[in-house]
Amino acid sequence: MEIIDNDKSELDRGILLLAYESDGDAIVEVALKLRRKGFTPFIIFGAELSIYQNLTWHDRCREHEIPFSTLRDAYDEYKSNKYNPDHNWLRFFEEQYCYSKSFNELIMTDPIIFRAHHNRSPYYKNLKPVQIYRWAECQTRLILRVFRKVNPVAVACIERSYFVKNVAAQIALSQKIPAFSLIRSRIGKYCFWHPYFGLGGLKKPLPEYFGQKEVQEDSEFLQEAKGFSDSGQALYAAPSLEGGRRKPGILKLVIDYLRTEYRAVRGLLKHLQNWMKGSLNRWSTDFSGSYLKVRVWHFLRILRSFSSKISKIYDILPGQNEPFILVPLHVLPESSTLTLGPEYYELNLVRKLSERIPPGINIYVKENPGMISLRTKKEIALFRELPNVYFVSPYLDTSNMLNKAAGVMGISGTALLEGALLGKPVLAVGSPEFASGISHYTYNELDDFLSCCQKNKGKKVRIEKVFGYLERISSEVFPLDFHLLFQPHKNSDIDYSTLTNRLMHLIKQDRLINILNEDIKLS
Repeated sequence: MEIIDNDKSELDRGILLLAYESDGDAIVEVALKLRRKGFTPFIIFGAELSIYQNLTWHDRCREHEIPFSTLRDAYDEYKSNKYNPDHNWLRFFEEQYCYSKSFNELIMTDPIIFRAHHNRSPYYKNLKPVQIYRWAECQTRLILRVFRKVNPVAVACIERSYFVKNVAAQIALSQKIPAFSLIRSRIGKYCFWHPYFGLGGLKKPLPEYFGQKEVQEDSEFLQEAKGFSDSGQALYAAPSLEGGRRKPGILKLVIDYLRTEYRAVRGLLKHLQNWMKGSLNRWSTDFSGSYLKVRVWHFLRILRSFSSKISKIYDILPGQNEPFILVPLHVLPESSTLTLGPEYYELNLVRKLSERIPPGINIYVKENPGMISLRTKKEIALFRELPNVYFVSPYLDTSNMLNKAAGVMGISGTALLEGALLGKPVLAVGSPEFASGISHYTYNELDDFLSCCQKNKGKKVRIEKVFGYLERISSEVFPLDFHLLFQPHKNSDIDYSTLTNRLMHLIKQDRLINILNEDIKLS
């Protein structure tokens, strides 16, 4: 059995960086900055895509002599024995290293190996249960080997997180190694490094990592938050959702579909090129889905997009004066949801709310624009059949609905923070980073949340709590357009020096270790 040896290390002042796919280029930039500051970075690229494919950021690592690992060794180990996972070893790992999530919860954070909670299954084949455990075991063993080699003083990644990042976070926290994720502040274009991103569901919010500091009341960050609290117009604009706020025209749907098919044809030609070279077997893996099924899936998506424009799949809202609780849905697989908390099924969340809600209060489940054409009519019907539940259009104005809602309930979405800033009762069940700033936390507070919604009936509650949270992080945030991190050709627009200096400042502190030493009780 493998135990991390904290007394031995091949690398001096090692820092383990975790990348997935499109964040790879940004992680390489961070590694270069850290090396100039005297650290020795090591990168794990944790996407199944990079098992056999040589990606541009792999070449950059070789060019700059940055040590890295992909999942290729883990996959070779898996291929040698696909159907015999070592359950004893997995139980050992769970006992020794799983700080806040069980091993099954870790598996559920990966939409590749666990497909029951995402809508892109044609891209990947369904594995047998023994294969899922075996592949998860091989990846976990690889990550442990890297920890032994690097013996890191810290672990860092950029927000989105699936199996590899979650496993690394659990190992780091169990060994009292600081683990940070660069995340959006959800206020304008500001980001910061957060230390709890990946802990899982908690019985109560963790102690605030960022202590009380001198607050600049006139900071642009706080002014943007106060501006939203006063107007309720927009907290931050995600470029990926800009088009989703307006009902797309048929022409745009067709153009987007043709672009997708054009990229698919290019990929097919590359497959044929590899076949001509005799290397096709090194392009695909056991997880690669059927090309034909993927193409059919894309065609069905555009048909569902057309259908959503002409059919009545969304409910018409009842009387305007009837109180309601707003439940905004995520895009699935939802990176922050899967990272921050255990695997929550949104249908279960709404069903539980429907069971407990007092008569006379409705539930408005608002579809996410990113799920149009992905969520099937059968899935929508499961929401609509619940009592007092209305499945409403994604094109309705969220800000307007928040202002009128008696309360807001969800997993970890930005609408929860927006609701708190508008003085609404808020219940979050997915351990969001702003949990200490909202009124209610975890399922255990559901009854009190509903009582608050019924009592206030849309009136504002105290908002000092949420502004206290924002004031505590105001000295840690820095301007950064988060989406640029996933666009390598725009790297020159990112201030990597500030980004890296903030991370180094946090690494040098021992506050996270002291908090972890308090043996926080987890659910």
